Amino acid sequence: MGGPRISSGGPTRAAPGDAEVASALEAFVRRAMNLQDGAITVEYHAGVATLTGSAGSASRARAIEDLVRWHDGVDSVINRLSAGILPAAPGTAR
Repeated sequence: MGGPRISSGGPTRAAPGDAEVASALEAFVRRAMNLQDGAITVEYHAGVATLTGSAGSASRARAIEDLVRWHDGVDSVINRLSAGILPAAPGTAR
């Protein structure tokens, strides 16, 4: 009577928690913008990402906001990044 059951073949994975999403977003931004660890902090709760730290310039702060805004699971972004001087990641030149 019923047709065959289709399975993805793997275990069902639970949606990531807020801390896991925040950590992934922070790592993504750090790699994409070539930032040192700790230059910015991303807090995430129920679709809202809050950015704090130093971006180096106003345009860079907007670029970071855009990177986070278009990430899956992010509904809105609170941008508290300052435009202060920001050191480059180790091993890179500006």
